[in-house]
Amino acid sequence: MKEVVQKAYNNWQIDLDKTLPAMKQIPKIFFNDKWQITSIEKNKNIILNKLDTKSGIDWIAENENHIITIAARIQFGVNYRTFTIRKERKTGTKTELEKRKEAIKNGFLYPLYTCQCYFTNNYNFLGGAIIKTVDLYKSLENVNVFEKKSDNKFIHVSFYDLQDKGYKIKILEGNPFLKIA
Repeated sequence: MKEVVQKAYNNWQIDLDKTLPAMKQIPKIFFNDKWQITSIEKNKNIILNKLDTKSGIDWIAENENHIITIAARIQFGVNYRTFTIRKERKTGTKTELEKRKEAIKNGFLYPLYTCQCYFTNNYNFLGGAIIKTVDLYKSLENVNVFEKKSDNKFIHVSFYDLQDKGYKIKILEGNPFLKIA
């Protein structure tokens, strides 16, 4: 009997490979030189890999006295100025929305900050924002949220709606002189 494998609309491995050059540059955009950033993506260390797969942590940022954890999402083409959160997968697998809400509610490990950035296909930075993860997920109850469905269902939260509602958020618009590669 031949096994039928259905091809996913978005191959996460291809998406990850495309985003890595951009992702490696984001810490330079949002953090000063006092922070050392370690990317967890594609790391062979079993503990770091678990931080990625179980807790959704993409980076560990360290300065002289502290360590913080960060989740990052990169998109290409247009700067929508929104955080994009996967709400539903067609496979039924738990999404970051479900995992983060559960982690926050139960005191499990989750990224301290969430970062969303937009780039051109040539890796020019268009814009982005960073916010405490708990604030982003708390905001879902009192900011305008809209849904979009592709192969999965996503919710989008405007950077500027968050700012207008008083959430502490760092928003950066693109710099035409900044070339990321």
